[in-house]
Amino acid sequence: MLEFELRNTTEDKGFVNLRLNIFKKVIESVSEIVDQMEIKATSKGLAVQVMDTMHVSLADIFFTADTFSSYRCDRDTQLGIPLKYFLTILRNLSIEDSSILRFSCEDDPHTLKIEHIMEESNYEFEVALCKIGSDNYAVPELDYEGQIRMPCSQFRSISKAIGSFGDYIKFVCDKNCFSFKQTADSVNNRMCLEANGSSVFIDSSQMIEAEIAMKYISIINKVSSLSEEISICMGNSQPLFFNIKLNSLGYVRFYVAPKLD
Repeated sequence: MLEFELRNTTEDKGFVNLRLNIFKKVIESVSEIVDQMEIKATSKGLAVQVMDTMHVSLADIFFTADTFSSYRCDRDTQLGIPLKYFLTILRNLSIEDSSILRFSCEDDPHTLKIEHIMEESNYEFEVALCKIGSDNYAVPELDYEGQIRMPCSQFRSISKAIGSFGDYIKFVCDKNCFSFKQTADSVNNRMCLEANGSSVFIDSSQMIEAEIAMKYISIINKVSSLSEEISICMGNSQPLFFNIKLNSLGYVRFYVAPKLD
């Protein structure tokens, strides 16, 4: 049996809603890439890997068992989730005082049961699961020539300001400078961010340029609001790697292929 829940108690008040918000936002980001996702549940937590139909972006997500107030997984289980209906349910749920949000299914599931248990009422949903049968994407260990770490808030503000004039944004990493660039019909703009040894770290053995679609940056920006720091890895002729850690709750990683000239 698979069962995980978020339970609001006096000790968890506030924190449990934070965890629910993280779960919702990450699932929302996945829905902008695909219509269905497969959750692979193990004793350690929930793993999700999805790739868009154009094979440009791969999202690699993991929620640890600590994301939930209680977590039980008797054996490895795969759940094919129709995101449209799953998100409609999630968006209408909130954790009130002494309430419980529970997800459960059998070992060979055909439906996912969602219960919202409160003192005076009990909502119950059964979501029919779909057969996806997606493979695990074997992401190789890549040697990147450039690595950047910076505050998520800074990445969001710069990428939004620079990327407001076109469909693509270019990143340039060169020693102690990480640049955001965009060339549009009437506007060319650029922002260079320098390493400061405290909040911005840049390590690059050579100059690297990569241009990617703003729609993927918009998805990354939504998830980055859940964390303090974002790590970016760049390499010549390699996908850009964005790593967002959710502290003890897991991580969200995006691999985005650059635009080819």
